[in-house]
Amino acid sequence: MSSIFLNGKQPPYMEGTEYLALSDGQVQHAVMSMTYSGKERAAAVAILTLNKQGLSPAQIVSLIEE
Repeated sequence: MSSIFLNGKQPPYMEGTEYLALSDGQVQHAVMSMTYSGKERAAAVAILTLNKQGLSPAQIVSLIEE
């Protein structure tokens, strides 16, 4: 399986095995460090997770567009 991060290098804070509340800046940096394929995978996981939490497809689209 290929890395989801460009050049296989993920931000150091993404290596932690303990829960960490990521800041907006850390999330933005992590996403900007992803390959196109990584972004596609992350989007799929986000949609599946939000749906399993009970959100409708329309609510998910609304959240993503905000």
